[in-house]
Amino acid sequence: MTPYLTPDILLNAPTGISWRTVPAPGASPQQQLAEQLRICQRVTSEIDRECNQVLRATVDIDEFDGPDFVITVNARGIARMALTRWPVLSITSAQYCGADVFPRSWTTIPVDQLSLEYSTPGIYGSGAPDDSASGPNAVLVAPGYLDWSRGRRGWRLQVTYVNGWPHTSLTAAAADATTTLAVDDCTGWAGITGTLYDGDATEDVHVLSASVASGPGTLTLSAATTFPHAKGVLLTSMPAVVQQAGIYLAMAQALTRGATATTVQTLPGAKQTPGDSGGTIDALRTEARHILAAFRRVATA
Repeated sequence: MTPYLTPDILLNAPTGISWRTVPAPGASPQQQLAEQLRICQRVTSEIDRECNQVLRATVDIDEFDGPDFVITVNARGIARMALTRWPVLSITSAQYCGADVFPRSWTTIPVDQLSLEYSTPGIYGSGAPDDSASGPNAVLVAPGYLDWSRGRRGWRLQVTYVNGWPHTSLTAAAADATTTLAVDDCTGWAGITGTLYDGDATEDVHVLSASVASGPGTLTLSAATTFPHAKGVLLTSMPAVVQQAGIYLAMAQALTRGATATTVQTLPGAKQTPGDSGGTIDALRTEARHILAAFRRVATA
């Protein structure tokens, strides 16, 4: 899967890091690139770990008994289920059965009888959540399915949904003026606007449809691209602040390995003592955690 940060983004960011010294002085360009990729992968894992969830768009399944605190039913018979991960992009399916029925004998709830509790349109009116890390976190079920007839926690509801920020990369070069992109993950992209991060050729694109619900496939765009893009270019709807947090974490990893720095000492809270990177590393990680705080979705134990 595509990491949240790529070597190109890392090298073009104003980090002040001498990346030629990573993994060690005298390393070949191939060794440098390999270590940069590993840093980006470690940063991705660190971001997800800090947020206690995967930020990229994923398909998830929640299953709870209700009515209770997680699943409520109001006076009009509308059931509401709070989902464990958000922002929710769409509800794929839902089914229910009696909580005491074993083996489970599920009854499917038609998709048109399901709705997100509310929607916050993202950039250009797309369904992508915005930089505030807010968005829908509950599904509503039409009357006639769940009620109090079986008592408290008498029903079991299972919901499959797509949540998070669609994130992928090109698996093949794309010419300019194209309306299709081959990517490594189509999850959540239909109806979403994302950014192709490609240096001076960076541009926003709006996705009309995807060839598959998830996994590798092809995205069809609402308008042709302006620039050509090489294989591996990042396409993401993830907020830019997450990328910035990733850059700080990558810098901290590089400094831990002994790379030299020229500008990172200007970070808030960093030590100003020349040659002392210990305070800088702590400041970088602290700043990244501050940025990611709004994206935490599951409480830590």
